[in-house]
Amino acid sequence: METLGPYFFRRVQLPESEKAEIPTADGDFLDAEIWAGRGKDWIILTHGLEGSSKAVYIRAAAKHFLSLGKNVLAWNLRACSGRLNAKARLYHSGSYLDLADVIQYLHLQHQPESVCPSGFSLGGNLCLLLLACMPAEWLQDRKVMNALAISVPLNLAASSGKLELWQNLPYAYRFLQDLKAKIRWKS
Repeated sequence: METLGPYFFRRVQLPESEKAEIPTADGDFLDAEIWAGRGKDWIILTHGLEGSSKAVYIRAAAKHFLSLGKNVLAWNLRACSGRLNAKARLYHSGSYLDLADVIQYLHLQHQPESVCPSGFSLGGNLCLLLLACMPAEWLQDRKVMNALAISVPLNLAASSGKLELWQNLPYAYRFLQDLKAKIRWKS
């Protein structure tokens, strides 16, 4: 109920966002929403499996960070914005290079003083992978000072197994329906 309650009943009011289409290194694009804060500090929000920048938890986090004066960029993993991407590749738990493209975009377009990649579940996994895999100089040059990872699946096989338990079947059903629809859409 802690997850389903907000999904069905919570509404988060935010100012209108600026839409951005972020180019990727492989010639594709990522859709994002941007909310202006007061300074040059940026929070990048990354949703979880089959989420989007419209997810209640992303919007609640954006509202919180905006109240602190931060700028917020909430991006959508490939095919999660409602638009199909140009390339056949979808997102996955190891696709941290898309997050690197988001940071590069922010670096070039907004010259931030600090950047905090933040993610929920699969998005948190991508944040941690980025920190582990990108060179320290690259991170420093782009002002990545810290990161925030929430409810990260540390063991993907065990996490998948938990989705198969009877009490988690509503989640598994929703994820599978969404993923199957994307595969059909892509094919």
